[in-house]
Amino acid sequence: MQGPMDSRKEICDRFNSLHWHDSKLLGVAVRETGGGEYDVRLQLDLFTDTPEGLRLTSTELRFSEARVLQLDLDILGITYCGGDIGTASCEADSEVKTRLEGQLRENFDLPQPDPPLSQLCEFHIRMIHPGGMLRIFAKDFALLTGASA
Repeated sequence: MQGPMDSRKEICDRFNSLHWHDSKLLGVAVRETGGGEYDVRLQLDLFTDTPEGLRLTSTELRFSEARVLQLDLDILGITYCGGDIGTASCEADSEVKTRLEGQLRENFDLPQPDPPLSQLCEFHIRMIHPGGMLRIFAKDFALLTGASA
């Protein structure tokens, strides 16, 4: 039987196995999904494996049950670098997540789980310098490619 940590590790392994370097960020959206939940959607040209080798594929990356979205993007930097992504990673537990949980406990006075981010992963996407970065704390992600994106 899988525990929650095993599941989060598998999520991170799936995310970390994608071909991020030189994939392209085309757009960012936050959408309400109902019931007080939001997802974060990124429009990408993501490098994917094909029989002919790696190729850019139009993809929508959806983060489900997102709690926190941190953006530090330099739009001019992104423009100069063609939207290229430098690196991306996912961690089930990180120093940033631990620090953020402490801040949420101190500063969020409405009901929330304790610890507030325990079921979430930290997804981190760093653009080619000087484009900045995105950090998303969410439960899971899904890729929708081509016509389904």
